[in-house]
Amino acid sequence: ALLIQEGFRRRDGKELLHITWQRFCNALQRRVERITRTDARPISVDELNFIHGRLRYQKMVSRHDVELFWSNWFGPAFRLVRDPRKNMGVWTQGLISFMSKERAEDILANETKGTFLIRFSTSRPENFCVSVKCEGTLVEHLLIQHDQKRKVADLLAHSAPNLERIMRIRVTSEDGTAAYVPYPKLYMLRNVTSGRSR
Repeated sequence: ALLIQEGFRRRDGKELLHITWQRFCNALQRRVERITRTDARPISVDELNFIHGRLRYQKMVSRHDVELFWSNWFGPAFRLVRDPRKNMGVWTQGLISFMSKERAEDILANETKGTFLIRFSTSRPENFCVSVKCEGTLVEHLLIQHDQKRKVADLLAHSAPNLERIMRIRVTSEDGTAAYVPYPKLYMLRNVTSGRSR
């Protein structure tokens, strides 16, 4: 993977076996910008903390661990949004995030029934997960299997009337912090449904 080449190679061409967590974050951020062809939607500090947990909060990250992280989870997950004709718009518009189901429950805790967010599945990396606020404090997590022929935005816009408001992640460029803001579902999905995402 290019992430390995970029992150684990010194300027003099020497290959490294370990790099700092910060160097890994920088390499991952650059890789995502190249894949999506934009720096408008960086990975937030919140998302990086989640990813750090998947790498066991190591201060020094090994090449081997990053290869496993990329091939077993991040690569297949991000493949869902790298095609501009499919689901890239949900990433660039801030409509999907890397997070645990517990973090999704925290974000949705004070929201109204029918508010939801889209996240990359933590257990099945080639699928999306929709976390939905239900009655009281209940949050349900629904696995959405990736459909080669249909965008996730189309599915959510046209097949799920009980999902009313979608959480959008807004990442500040200064420090990478994230704010999650609810919007009417159809308003936010209008630019990423079929024929509109670029």
